[in-house]
Amino acid sequence: MKKVDDHVPIEFCHAAKDFVLEISGDVKIYKQFCSLEKNISEEALKFAAWWELGRYLENRHSIALLNDNIEEIYRTIEMNNVLDGFNQLQLKLVLFYRLLKKNGMIDE
Repeated sequence: MKKVDDHVPIEFCHAAKDFVLEISGDVKIYKQFCSLEKNISEEALKFAAWWELGRYLENRHSIALLNDNIEEIYRTIEMNNVLDGFNQLQLKLVLFYRLLKKNGMIDE
């Protein structure tokens, strides 16, 4: 059986720190605003719960996947003409969720 190389270079770990902090901040803000909003996305809530539970630590490649696709996610948000901050943030978390689910890194 072939051994899987699960090594993550230390340079990537340092570069990912700011990205992880950004997502953590986004999740925290999203959760705070959920009590004020009416249209809450189940997918965004699932991603937020997954993130808060630290599931990204169980699959370190999930951070790389999100980071590698962040520009595409921002383009998608822009193309959808989402203007207000809450819905932009919610769509970002939904797109994170869908990307991870598509790649088998998140459960329902």
